[in-house]
Amino acid sequence: MSERRVFINGEGKYTFKSPSAYESKWCFLTDKNRLRIIGQKLSYIEFHRWLFANLRHKNLVEGSLDLAIDFDIETGFIQTDILLIGSICEAALYSQIRSQFDVEGDNAPSAVKNCFQKEENKIERLSAKKVFIEGIDQSFEVVLLRKKTVSIPEYSISFASLARAALEIGLIDSECFSQIDKLRKDRNTIHIGEESKRQDDQRFVFSMSDREEALATMACLREQLRSNLILAF
Repeated sequence: MSERRVFINGEGKYTFKSPSAYESKWCFLTDKNRLRIIGQKLSYIEFHRWLFANLRHKNLVEGSLDLAIDFDIETGFIQTDILLIGSICEAALYSQIRSQFDVEGDNAPSAVKNCFQKEENKIERLSAKKVFIEGIDQSFEVVLLRKKTVSIPEYSISFASLARAALEIGLIDSECFSQIDKLRKDRNTIHIGEESKRQDDQRFVFSMSDREEALATMACLREQLRSNLILAF
């Protein structure tokens, strides 16, 4: 590949909207801190769209033409947006599922509770002395096995479990769940160590259609969360 020079087409000016301008469509979310972050991420995505549409490149050889940005750079833009869109969907699901868990606590559906807590085994010794059983050439300690419910750290809360909970309590339908699951898997392959998985699926790189599909998934999630909010709570 020859050397290239990249530049902005036309005036090369972009005016950022306030993140609050992007928050309005998500204003139903209960977690206002996540709502603010979603507004920021959406502003990045919109800027990426403008930047990609206006970037041009030129090969540094005599007589070459100004061209739309080429394929390898396009893939980088698309991967970044899929990461952001996946994070927005995960944050929106967390906001609504967490809200139900905080309100209902132990009475919340199992799928909701499983997002935020788990059971661990706790062993308690009942005797400091070892027990010998006649005819068995071994000694034993008497212990009691208890199950203890512990909170899952926020950084360990699973995107997949949030999506399953949203499906089970009726916040999203099965079609939307399938779209979110695909987006989640796509997001997970944006890692050098995971790229082979896409190659195994014969999808060697991300294309603009993947970006549009991710945006459609985000819109589907947003509208279903909004529509089903009153029914679920």
